Amino acid sequence: MIKIKKYKDEKYIITKHNHYKDNICLEIQVNLGSFFDPSYWFGISHFLEHLLFRQTSDFTKEELVQEWKKTFYFNAFTGHNSIFFEFCFLKKNTEDIFKIISSIFFNSIFDETTLNIERDIIIEELKGSNINSDDILLDNIHYSFFKDSKLNYDILGTLDTLKNIDTHAIELWYYVFQQSDRIFSISGNIEEKDFTYCLDKYFCNKENPVLWENIKTYWKNIDRLNSSNDYHLNLIKGIRIPSTLCIDCDFNTSKLELNKFNLSSLQSLIIITNKLPGYKYYISNKYLDQLLDLVLFSDSSSYFFQKIREEKGYCYSLDQYGIEFFNFSLEYFQIKTSRKKVKKVISLFLDLIDSLHDFSVFESVFKDLNLFKDKIICSYNFEFNIPSIKNYFELDERIIEEKKIPSHIMKVTIKDLYEYYNDYYNSSQMKVSIYY
Repeated sequence: MIKIKKYKDEKYIITKHNHYKDNICLEIQVNLGSFFDPSYWFGISHFLEHLLFRQTSDFTKEELVQEWKKTFYFNAFTGHNSIFFEFCFLKKNTEDIFKIISSIFFNSIFDETTLNIERDIIIEELKGSNINSDDILLDNIHYSFFKDSKLNYDILGTLDTLKNIDTHAIELWYYVFQQSDRIFSISGNIEEKDFTYCLDKYFCNKENPVLWENIKTYWKNIDRLNSSNDYHLNLIKGIRIPSTLCIDCDFNTSKLELNKFNLSSLQSLIIITNKLPGYKYYISNKYLDQLLDLVLFSDSSSYFFQKIREEKGYCYSLDQYGIEFFNFSLEYFQIKTSRKKVKKVISLFLDLIDSLHDFSVFESVFKDLNLFKDKIICSYNFEFNIPSIKNYFELDERIIEEKKIPSHIMKVTIKDLYEYYNDYYNSSQMKVSIYY
C-alpha cells in the first residue's frame, strides 16, 4: 500500500525506496492533455511539450544539451489526459536534474524561429502517422467512438490548427501548463526528506509574473478561439483545468463496420472492441482484468492465441490494447489475417468469448491460475522500473494499492474472475470493424 501525499501544493508518490542502487527514476504527470486544447489551437499541448526542451532563461540550448547528459534516460509525451515526463538519473545528480526540470517548467523561452522549426517537425510527425497502420487503426477507433468529442482528433492537431499556433498562443498555454495540477512519482535511492527538499526549492509556489503580464495583454484576442464550450474560456488566473475526464462514447454494436484501408488485396485487419470499467474501478477490480488479459489474450501462450492462431492457423497476429479513462475504458483486439479467413476469425473469436460463460469451460482454462499470479508478481518485481502513475489525480488523498507489490492477486479466485468476465465480456456487446 502506498499513499498519495501532499507537500504544499504538490502531490507525490514514493513508489519504491532502494538503498542499494544509485539509480533514481522520476515521472511527472501534468494534468493538461489534448482533450483540453482550444479548438482553434488544437495540438497545442503536444506542441508545447516539444518546445519545453529547447531553451530557458537559465540555460541556453547548448547548456541544456550538456545538462541532459546527466540523465541516462529522459522522455516526454502527450496524451489525451496529461503530458508525461520521465527521467532516470544517478543519485548524485538529483538536485541538478530538479533544477533543469524546474527551469523548463517555469522559465522556458519561446521564439518565432524555434517555433517554426518545431512546427515543421510536428507536421512531418503528423504525415508519418498517416502511413503507420497501427496509428491509423487507433485513430479510426477514436473517430468511431468519439465523434462528438475532442477525442476524435489526433493529439498532434491538424495542418490548419498548427498554423494558428504562434508565440502568443504558446505563452498563454505555457501559463496554463504551469497552473495545472502535477503529480510526481519517484522510485530508487532517495529519502523522502530529500525529495520534498527538491520540491520545495524548485517547484512549490513558483510563478512567472512576466509571463502572466504578457498573457493579459493578449487576452483581448481570446474571442478568436471559436468554441464557447472549450475549457480555455475558464482558464483565468487561479483557476485550474478540471482533472476528471468523465466522458462516454457512442458504443453502437448493431452493425459490422467495413473500412477501406491501404493494404494489399490479400490482407485484412480486424478490430474487435469491448467496453470495460475505467480508472475509478481500479481498486475494486483487484487485478481481475490483468489476470484475464494474461490468461486469455496477452501473449503466445494465451488461450485465444492458441485457439485461433496455433490450432487453426486463422491469423498471423493477435494483439490486445486498451484506452483508459476515468469512468470507462476500451479494450480492443487487433487481428491480422488474410481476407479469405476474416469470417472464420470473427466467428471463432466471438464463439470463444461466449463459450467461457460456461463455468466448466472457464474453470478448465484457468486451472493454472497460481502460475499466472506468479507471472504477474514477477513482472512487478523488477529491481528497477520507471513508475507508472496512471490517473492518480482522480484518487486524491486516498490510499491506493501499490502495483509493485500486488498482494491482492493471491486472494483472487476462479469464481471472482468468472463473475467479472460474465459482467463485461459478451459477444453481443462487442463492436467488430474490418479494414481491408
